[in-house]
Amino acid sequence: MWRKINEKKLKYSLGIGIAAVVVIVTIETISFRHINSEFSVSQMKPSFDLGKRTSFTFKKPIRLADDKKRRIKELEQTGYVPMGSGSENMFLAQYTSWWGQPLDPEEFWQDEVIWFDSRARARAEHYGRRFPPIPSHIDMETIPGSNKDDYWLKPIAWKHANPNYVQTEQERTFWFFRRHLLPRSPEEIDTKQLEIAKSILRTKIRLQNAKNEIRGCPRNNREYTPEQLEVELNKTRESYQKRAIDDFDFPPEPFQNQNMLLYSYVKDQRDKYHKAVDKDDERGKNRILRSLMVDKSYITNDLEPSFVARGTAWQANYLSRLRNEGWDESYVEAYKKAWDVKNFD
Repeated sequence: MWRKINEKKLKYSLGIGIAAVVVIVTIETISFRHINSEFSVSQMKPSFDLGKRTSFTFKKPIRLADDKKRRIKELEQTGYVPMGSGSENMFLAQYTSWWGQPLDPEEFWQDEVIWFDSRARARAEHYGRRFPPIPSHIDMETIPGSNKDDYWLKPIAWKHANPNYVQTEQERTFWFFRRHLLPRSPEEIDTKQLEIAKSILRTKIRLQNAKNEIRGCPRNNREYTPEQLEVELNKTRESYQKRAIDDFDFPPEPFQNQNMLLYSYVKDQRDKYHKAVDKDDERGKNRILRSLMVDKSYITNDLEPSFVARGTAWQANYLSRLRNEGWDESYVEAYKKAWDVKNFD
């Protein structure tokens, strides 16, 4: 009896589900029947062919509201998407004639420091390019790949206002695999330094708590003396430093000792803590203090000048090396401004 009742419930649920699907498909078909001929998605710039890789076109034409048409015309006249104008404008900009057109390296990098930071990427994206243009002093024959425009598709539906940027294979190769031809940006160096600092602090906590776990083996309850702990942490630091230099073309100076890495972590946590204090965010402050991997006095108290000096000593050494190697002075000045370096002339 119960089996028959369950079968009836299942058939009833399936029937409702099928009916719902039919209704949704019918509604979508009706809503997309009328196409605005002036701004239809079929005329949109990203309707393109990727050749052997894949083929991409917008299947569903849409009808744009009058305010969106007006904004598209404004963007057409502007020639780029203004910074901070919102993601919807980035999507609408794909209707313009200038979206994804090649950028002039001389004009793009004029009065700008040439490196691959978030500012340079954002500026390129606001013109419809995934990467900044390759600097004009770089010999393009040394960069493998095609210089033909291609499209980079984000794996998210277009209706979520994620634009499809234009790129070339040479641009992708240069900014991903030839970045050693240019200095790393302060943003990239700070991020990598903080990443390594967190890894070393996690290792330190694990060893101090005698939880040196080996996969497939029982826990090793060995207790490390301070000297042994220092040796293990130095091995870990050297391993991370070697990979950062060899595989990712970072300078060696930021990772030379644990004082520099500890200061990087402390500075990051202090900045977050003081932002929470300024906003009077008690939950944010408590969350930061609970998750700390160092003593909270590093965050709540003033730092010793000697601690700050040891943590930032590498900056002057790095800038001296850049100057001795003949890099443009604009790099030195940009680093000094980003890191607030005052003891270097």
